[in-house]
Amino acid sequence: MPKLHHILAVETSTKTQVGDQLTAVYKTFQKPDLFIGHAKVFMPKDSNVEAATYEALPPENKEVQQRVLTGLKVVREQQTRIFDLTLARDATNMLAKADVVVDGKTIIKGAPVTYLLWLAHQLDDLHSEVKKIPTLDPAEKWTFDNDQNLFATKTSEQIRTKKIQMPLVLHAPTKEHPAQVKEVTSDVITGTWKTIKYSSAMPVDQKDAMLARVEKLQAAVKQARETANDIEIVKDLPSAGKAVFDFVYGV
Repeated sequence: MPKLHHILAVETSTKTQVGDQLTAVYKTFQKPDLFIGHAKVFMPKDSNVEAATYEALPPENKEVQQRVLTGLKVVREQQTRIFDLTLARDATNMLAKADVVVDGKTIIKGAPVTYLLWLAHQLDDLHSEVKKIPTLDPAEKWTFDNDQNLFATKTSEQIRTKKIQMPLVLHAPTKEHPAQVKEVTSDVITGTWKTIKYSSAMPVDQKDAMLARVEKLQAAVKQARETANDIEIVKDLPSAGKAVFDFVYGV
């Protein structure tokens, strides 16, 4: 008995094949001249071959190249394939369910396969989002400050200096000569910066653990989808395509 994953495996290729067939028919329908023909026979007005106005012309024929009913038959046959395939898929999807289980713990119970497919895309996005979470600078030692509700480093100190001009006596004054003095620049300590760095980023190990949990959940959802898709196709469904085209074609 075919199972749901069998339908899913052939659905895309079937739709492509049907689409090609239907496109060919619809392109033909857009060329009405292909569906029209004629048979023309010229009847001379005067059968007197001696008359000056006598004219004999050969018949003219144009064959009908395409038939509407033939095109509609192709449409019906090809569309019925898709209508019936999709009905079988969706009817089975209503019954296809599975639990999402991670390390023996059921995270989601009885999830429909369509939900599992949606959830897989959401988890892909979540994985990308978690990867972008900023983390604490590993070059610093961080502790959590409950008062600030932030991570904080120990206080670091950095000396602050300032350049000032100071006189430098090169030669002391004498009776004969004044003192020789030169201005020089010196770095003078003016104080000390005391710095505490704060951060709301996440510790690297916490981020890695979160990523690992998302990846475990992704694997569990994939396994659940495979389990749900292993259900047998719903049997004895009436042909949706036949019902639709019997109605549309007025059969």
